[in-house]
Amino acid sequence: MVRTRWQYMWWFIPYFLGWWGIGWLSPTAPGGTGVLGFIPGMAAVAVLNLLIFYVAILQAVTDSTTRVYMLHFGKRGSRAP
Repeated sequence: MVRTRWQYMWWFIPYFLGWWGIGWLSPTAPGGTGVLGFIPGMAAVAVLNLLIFYVAILQAVTDSTTRVYMLHFGKRGSRAP
């Protein structure tokens, strides 16, 4: 089964939405609403990054699939996306 690149990279959307949400709730000095203080904001960033890292590792491309992709793109030369 060959997956498209978006089936491997869907976690980008919640990652950037999470960063946007944490930034919006951050202290007012950088432009946030002030709901989260510095320490709770850093804790939220740490939790978000650990969750997204875990999901990204679960969605990673296997070595054998990477080899197939590299062989395919190698045949296409400079026209590879």
